[in-house]
Amino acid sequence: MQWKNGDTTNGQVVAGGKGAGNGLHQLKWPIDVLIDKETDSLIICDWGNRRVVRWSRCSGTTQGEILIDNIGCWRLAMDEQRNLYVSDDGKHEVRLYKLGENIGTLVAGGNGQGDRLNQLNEPTYLFVDRDHSVYVSDYYNHRVMKWVEGAKKGIVVAGGQGRGSALSQLSYPNGLFVDTLGTLYVADSTNHRVMRWIQGTKQGTVMVGGNGKGAGANQFRNPIGLSFDRHGPSSLTEIISYVSQTLDAFVRARDLLSLFSEILLTDLLPLCSQLLVSSNVDEFSLCALCILNELLTELKLTDCVLPSHIQRDIKQELHQTFLSIICDRHILREEPIALLSLRFIQTIWTLIDHTSTPFSIQSQSNLISNLFTLIMQNKDKSTGTFVQGIASCLTTLSEQREIIQTMIEQGLVSIQLQLIQDQLASSSTDRSVMNILLELLSLLDRDLTYVLDVVKRALQVKKTGAGDSDLPSIAEKLLQVHKPLVTLVGPMINLLPNEDPSIAKIALHNLSLLTQLIGSEGKAILSKNHIHILSSMLRTSDTTKQKLLLRAIKRLISGDKRSLDVARSNTNSELTQTLQQLKKSAASEADAGLISHIDDLLHLLL
Repeated sequence: MQWKNGDTTNGQVVAGGKGAGNGLHQLKWPIDVLIDKETDSLIICDWGNRRVVRWSRCSGTTQGEILIDNIGCWRLAMDEQRNLYVSDDGKHEVRLYKLGENIGTLVAGGNGQGDRLNQLNEPTYLFVDRDHSVYVSDYYNHRVMKWVEGAKKGIVVAGGQGRGSALSQLSYPNGLFVDTLGTLYVADSTNHRVMRWIQGTKQGTVMVGGNGKGAGANQFRNPIGLSFDRHGPSSLTEIISYVSQTLDAFVRARDLLSLFSEILLTDLLPLCSQLLVSSNVDEFSLCALCILNELLTELKLTDCVLPSHIQRDIKQELHQTFLSIICDRHILREEPIALLSLRFIQTIWTLIDHTSTPFSIQSQSNLISNLFTLIMQNKDKSTGTFVQGIASCLTTLSEQREIIQTMIEQGLVSIQLQLIQDQLASSSTDRSVMNILLELLSLLDRDLTYVLDVVKRALQVKKTGAGDSDLPSIAEKLLQVHKPLVTLVGPMINLLPNEDPSIAKIALHNLSLLTQLIGSEGKAILSKNHIHILSSMLRTSDTTKQKLLLRAIKRLISGDKRSLDVARSNTNSELTQTLQQLKKSAASEADAGLISHIDDLLHLLL
């Protein structure tokens, strides 16, 4: 039926109307319809006839045409290229159909009925965004899924915590809408409410309803469909969206930036500061953080279009004003606010000369404390960009000696020990697991390098009597704090043959540092497999690697009798034979340093 605006009494039949049936002039339980403006026609989900049909809106149309046949069609959506998306509640999947196609391409589900991330359980409503990501109301799983174009599995963007009425739950979700900021609106049917979920958050907010089932002005009774007029979801969301897009476009437009660079300091940065300090509205925070990160992207460029004095003043303002605001107020918020905050902190940290603009001790302490809290809260997310972003941020900050000291004081040793062990125990083959591990190993490398430097300077003070007299006691405390890391010696050996050369390289360096600082601490570190790995790695042609390995092995077996016994009794004396072969090669190359290291080890073994 077509009903003209303002006329609620005289509807007009525009499709069907000839009784229930499967003729081209009939429909049977039509359940969804959309308008194809290009052809001025209606595309109808003719559910009772298991087909999708098109009816022209031209006057005199008496029948439709079948677009897709034999499909458990439930809902429809169309993208800007006029591709048709259809949810099939019988096959628990969503397919994309190009014009003229009758088979379609699977874009969501299709792996049977279930609640895994690659499955759906009676998908209903659909929404397709500008990036061709498909949002699906996963009805009986009480969640909304997002399937990025080409993905093999979806992402839970709302619900997924079982059926319920908590703000983290949905109960039989139906109609969907997603605005330009990625904010999701969903008809939460049997909770009798419409919910809003900010992108990346773990719980939503009630927009309308939620006051029980009823006919009151503040109530719903099983809301099903959901759509918005041309003014958008709400005046606030629309304003935020347009302002965000306009300002973001301005910052990206390099010609405009160079022409109006002064207003960045006089107008734009004060606005962003106001949004970050005085508002708890997620969209405002997102708007400000997106603008600041785009500005930092420009500042990083070698051909930055901003005048040098403007660059200097902006960096100073971002560091002195915004860094503490973001550290204190936004770093512990939900994604994506936390992720954008991490990106800002990491980027501004690399752009600032810390000798001329130091960060206060209190601010350092708050920043590290919040980052440690954040990574421990999310450590079970073994994959994904978020944990990697936190680890990467910590690694970047650790370039400053003062920050490393603050990290150690706030429990860096126990945190990195737990995180590294968790990553090594993960069975996931996801690349992000390796990326997270690499960041954590880089952080460990910075930590151990710092401690070793303090220890060396302390030894110099003891030897000469000159320098900071407190340094030896500081070094002793650092060594005591770092003793638990001896348990990482074995895992570092296991990582030496890793197929990722970056991980293998940093594992070797960490092994060298660990053995210099804490040796084996009298613990049985080496197993037969460790000896096998070390023997294999010694066969490299890289003499620098060989010397690092030889020194590390010597420290381990000279400090622990049980490890020495394992090295001596290893199958066919593999280590001894490897060393003897290596000595012959070193002799031919006249490498006296390498021969000396080999002789020291052979003396211990034989």
